[in-house]
Amino acid sequence: MTNYTWTDNMMRSGSTCDVDKVADNLMHLKYDTSGGVCKFDSKGTISANFTLSADKITTGDVSGNYTLTLPSVTDAEKQVVCIFDFTTTNASYPSITNTNILKKDGKIPSFSTLSSVRNVLTFKSAWVGSELKWEVEYSLYGGVLTNFTQPALSSNGILGSSNFAISTTFATFQAFYLYQAFDNNTSTFFSGDTGSTGNIIIYNPTPLIVSNINITNPANVYSYGVIGNCNIYGSNDNFNYTYLTNYDNNNIANNTSWDIAIPSNVRDFYKYYKIAVSDCAGLAAPAAKEILLTAQYIATS
Repeated sequence: MTNYTWTDNMMRSGSTCDVDKVADNLMHLKYDTSGGVCKFDSKGTISANFTLSADKITTGDVSGNYTLTLPSVTDAEKQVVCIFDFTTTNASYPSITNTNILKKDGKIPSFSTLSSVRNVLTFKSAWVGSELKWEVEYSLYGGVLTNFTQPALSSNGILGSSNFAISTTFATFQAFYLYQAFDNNTSTFFSGDTGSTGNIIIYNPTPLIVSNINITNPANVYSYGVIGNCNIYGSNDNFNYTYLTNYDNNNIANNTSWDIAIPSNVRDFYKYYKIAVSDCAGLAAPAAKEILLTAQYIATS
């Protein structure tokens, strides 16, 4: 394509119009891209690491753990804009290889994994002295980040179904089933049989980004136990789990609530959360009156 240069020369001299100068200026207006991104780069299903194009809107569907790289930029006079409009199968993908990123509010949130929701990353070049920075802002289209209300269970339910459900590897002591820690009823509780190691898995069909897990001890911990030291994991398939945080609980007071906060830098959208209990605070078995998630999800209607 021919490069056209804006001219400040007069297009009219006396009663004569310089047709060549008029054409030159009109062609500049047609092809000048300094006003923003003007073209699409459709990548379809993305199954490899990729680089964004300068001054383009890149679209795609990220199918795995792939990296995004920003283009090399040397122009310090004109801002370069790269937009990535995408869906993804994992809230952590794609990861960004560039280290010269300035993130709005300190971090890029986890991406939505819903196929009906589009994630949009907008990168803008910003020269700080002689150093190139990329200012990035995350947007979400097709859904709204919504506070999660935990359902009250009357049974454990089935993992992977269309409803909120839970399960455990702990054997149940007498009739103190796990769902009784998720029934929104402070007069009931869960108690495991002997054995201080095991897992409690919490499932929601729509991925949740959990910020806190609140656990309330039963009224008589010395008879029924308490959840002690544990690790927290997240997963979208109940097979591949990502470590999120750990908590060493020494609180064995009756009816006392305590919190496991999920650090903001590891929060992602997951369908499954695992409480992997490694100790019961010196007692024989785990027990909990209530287990309550503080979480958000993306609502699409």
